[in-house]
Amino acid sequence: MTPQPQPPASCPPAPTGANVQPGRQPAPLAHASAECSPPHPASRDEIAEPAGGRRVAMLLLVTAAYAASFAAWTLVGALAPIFAATWALSATQVGWLVAVPVAVGALARLPIGMLADRFGARGVLCALVLVQMAAAMMMSDATDYTGLLVIAALLGLGGGTFAAGAQFVGRWFPRGTAGLAFGVFGLGNAGAALTAGLAPVLWDLGGSRAVAGVYAAALAVMAIAFYGFARVPAGLPLAHARDLRGALRTAGAWQLSFLYVISFGGFLALSVHLATVLVDVYALSPAQAGRHVAAFAVIGTLARPVGGLLSDRWGGRRLLHGVFPLVTVLALALAMEPAHLTGTTIILLLGVMLGLGNGAVTQLVAEQFPTAVGTVNGLVGAVGSLGGLLLPVAQGIGQDLTGSYVFGFLLLAVLAQGGFLVNIFRRSR
Repeated sequence: MTPQPQPPASCPPAPTGANVQPGRQPAPLAHASAECSPPHPASRDEIAEPAGGRRVAMLLLVTAAYAASFAAWTLVGALAPIFAATWALSATQVGWLVAVPVAVGALARLPIGMLADRFGARGVLCALVLVQMAAAMMMSDATDYTGLLVIAALLGLGGGTFAAGAQFVGRWFPRGTAGLAFGVFGLGNAGAALTAGLAPVLWDLGGSRAVAGVYAAALAVMAIAFYGFARVPAGLPLAHARDLRGALRTAGAWQLSFLYVISFGGFLALSVHLATVLVDVYALSPAQAGRHVAAFAVIGTLARPVGGLLSDRWGGRRLLHGVFPLVTVLALALAMEPAHLTGTTIILLLGVMLGLGNGAVTQLVAEQFPTAVGTVNGLVGAVGSLGGLLLPVAQGIGQDLTGSYVFGFLLLAVLAQGGFLVNIFRRSR
């Protein structure tokens, strides 16, 4: 008989005998690490002895899945100027249209993160991508504003793929490398850049049917690939429900959530609404505005793994001390509606700062909540995504009332200053 592997000698003993009351199951150790958990046979979803190359392959696979989902999540925002011209929508209607997928994605992140922590990310992530595929197919038949809102809501469920993917990454990469790994995973945000540049071109070529066909096909391929090839290391137990609830009660989780309002919420808001602002303020065509948004999204996405790497070396908290004051200054500069060249430069610099901030916050989540990465990332992502809802709505209402988008950028500046203060005084748990 093959001997069963035992936990390391440094692990605390499991409760037995007198330590367990009759008729009750022993409670799990509250802070036991993954290596101290009882080993179990590898299932078809697991790999018994993962090698370094396999870690990289799994990271690239989940990053590709997240990128495809993120591209679909921002699809309505990229096409918002076209929808506005086609159905004569007001600025407020456009603001709500691009806010709906953000809001749905925000609300979905926490329950999806908890589901991934309890049952694994593979099936959860694939189901979300398939829902987005169905929504993309519906776009070819959209004929009015109400139909667009329904499609936007279904596409918005893809916002939860971040929480599921984060749980997957957390099972492959330990502390010390988690910041860089989550930064690479965050490169999936490049899906926003892809959509910003591609969706208007597809619309010009074949209208809504071309957009629907390309996106539905790409999402279907991604769902099949992830379900077919995604695996996790064996011997790492899934989280217990009581541990997940406990993590949600900590002050540190909620403080990190507010910091993500500024970094990711700001990035997401500009990714989905910046095209509309550029068309109105600088009289750009939708295609030209899309290229500007694509550049912003690419540079912000590339900055994210840099933020994770710097956080692994210096600490995410220290990095955020420098990021938030610069975000405040840049947002105030945009509120002044500078000339086109100056405004474009500021937008790109803002993308860098927000990307660095995203990398720092996700590194802090992995460092402080290693056994509840999906759940806490779900909470952080849910609250943070609401920041992406606030800015488009504030800008839309401000434009209708005053003819200016200044209020949205002022709101970002105020939130960034608040994030700086929270980062100074926040608790680690």
